[in-house]
Amino acid sequence: MAKYLTECYWHNPFKGMSPEGIYHKTGNYWNLLHSVNGLYVCKKVDGIRITPMVGFSGRDKYDRQFVGDIYSNFAAIERKADYLAFVARQLKEIVLPFIDDKTIICALPMGGDKLGTALQLALGIDAIFLDKKVTALATENSRQKTQLIFGRHEIEEDTKVIYVDDAYNNWKGIKDAINATLAAGGIPTLAAGFLNRSMTVRNVYKNEELSVEIPIRTLLNEPVEEYQQDNPEVVEDVERNNVAWEPKLKWTELMAAMHAIESCS
Repeated sequence: MAKYLTECYWHNPFKGMSPEGIYHKTGNYWNLLHSVNGLYVCKKVDGIRITPMVGFSGRDKYDRQFVGDIYSNFAAIERKADYLAFVARQLKEIVLPFIDDKTIICALPMGGDKLGTALQLALGIDAIFLDKKVTALATENSRQKTQLIFGRHEIEEDTKVIYVDDAYNNWKGIKDAINATLAAGGIPTLAAGFLNRSMTVRNVYKNEELSVEIPIRTLLNEPVEEYQQDNPEVVEDVERNNVAWEPKLKWTELMAAMHAIESCS
């Protein structure tokens, strides 16, 4: 990912620029995130992390969160009307080939809610939303667990469904959404969004259990490294609890830690 970032990513050289200007100047979307304090990168000095790692929603076979050094917080773009509209316009261009008169947008909560609405307006088509059902509460070292269901909206049989989320990685949300779609007689068609950071699922999502295969189209399509908690690369940081397990709830502190770095290495 580093090749797409500004040389000193913990400084912000884009203050006052429009989202169009940032993208046209740099040619990538990482800097768009960075310009609104939506990108966190853990800082290392001589191989030692001097700012926290972050916890991801994905879990290993022991039900432990994966951890990593880079986190994208799309909420920073959501709150900016011009940024959100720009992202929706850019995403519109790559989903248009999948649109016909039987297609609807299905936003995945919560990250896909506002992007799904913005894309709906950009495309001028119908949209529905999934709800989160909590299946396990959060603990000190773990996020809460949820399942996606259709609560307030329904879909008609044979409706083509384009799923929208801010970021894709562990694909549980997509699996739940596809389950709900198939149960209602809908047709899973596409996974669209801002970022696909998965290390293993790149351009196509396949689920043999559900007999489903759908393409993936995102503005950013780049793997972001994540680690099991007992990986030698991160175990020391995990043991000393140098991890923000809920990054979005600690975002102010993470931004302060990153911006406190005064020099580049």
